[in-house]
Amino acid sequence: MISRSTSQSTFEGGRCALVVAGFLSLIVLVAARAQVMPLTSQAATGTAGSTAGPTAGPTAGSDVGSEKAAAVLKVLAQEPSSRVGELADRGRLLRAGFNAFIERMEAYDGDMSVALARELFEEDRAVWSAFCLEGALRRSAAADAGPGSAPFDEALSVLEGLRTTYAADPVIRVDLTNRIALLAAGFGARISENAALGRSLAAGGIDGAQIAGLAALSGEPDVAARLFGSLLDRSNLRVISAGDGAENRKDDESVSTPSSIDNVQPPILQPEAAPWALRGHALATLEQLRGPSSIPD
Repeated sequence: MISRSTSQSTFEGGRCALVVAGFLSLIVLVAARAQVMPLTSQAATGTAGSTAGPTAGPTAGSDVGSEKAAAVLKVLAQEPSSRVGELADRGRLLRAGFNAFIERMEAYDGDMSVALARELFEEDRAVWSAFCLEGALRRSAAADAGPGSAPFDEALSVLEGLRTTYAADPVIRVDLTNRIALLAAGFGARISENAALGRSLAAGGIDGAQIAGLAALSGEPDVAARLFGSLLDRSNLRVISAGDGAENRKDDESVSTPSSIDNVQPPILQPEAAPWALRGHALATLEQLRGPSSIPD
């Protein structure tokens, strides 16, 4: 017969293991989404977050890739009227530039990645090219680069400039605000990071609640529970709204929140489709039950 103290010890140990395993899974998911990896000036890696840019093609060998990237960069730097050959077509040039950018990022060529991203942004001042430039600057910066450094200031200027350009588009503004939060986190600019997360939360951004909720887990589980819980509640609300007719959604205030931030429509997802929200809320609830936080900063 197992004693009560032994059972209690086993239960506590199992619960601790569950908390640790769930927390590690949440960190992996958020880290994969955030991609905050400031490296040395010659060590850029990964791909820039882009949902609207050209599609990347197959990569070449290191030497061949470097030569092709230099050739594309040369054409990008030319005036449009001076371009000749196949890359004189702007669409093909942007695609070739994006392919070369991705290949150079994967080859840890920080300097060429930044150079290509700058020219791509000059050629097409859009969200996809801004995200390429921000990602290249953040990931190729020196390990000790912080707020006020040249890469941080350049990337922040690009993103803030587009926020002004797209002032009338709340969805794009939230995307840019989330990206500013990731940029600030990568350079250790906590004030800028918190300001961006606050703007994202106020605008109904999912990333804002997710990242702020994770940060609150270690010391303020009640805050984390509210943040993750709000995402679960909103997922349920959108599922209900999607299942009703337009006339019901118009008249039924229980499924539509009369707020100016409703212009920013989050995805219609079942809670099970957002495991990071479920795990975050579960971890926060466990920490509330345990009392003083046991999750290290």
